[in-house]
Amino acid sequence: MKHSSIEQVDKQITQLFALHPEHDLFDSLPGAGPVLGPRLLTVFGAYRMHWASAMEIESHSGIAPITERSGTTMQQKQFKSWALI
Repeated sequence: MKHSSIEQVDKQITQLFALHPEHDLFDSLPGAGPVLGPRLLTVFGAYRMHWASAMEIESHSGIAPITERSGTTMQQKQFKSWALI
């Protein structure tokens, strides 16, 4: 029973994603695929003017390293945004 509900939701997401006006943009991103494409649209598509630059998007998505300094040490960390996972 659970699997059929998940399959129904997956099918509905696929259908709604295909109907979205910006489907072609997000579907054309390399590696986006049928799962990540709708997620990217959800995170970035509705309100892209929120992001002032590509660097802000990189930082939010977790693909840009963040440098932390404390005293005499410096570390680079990479964080993942839970919105994309």
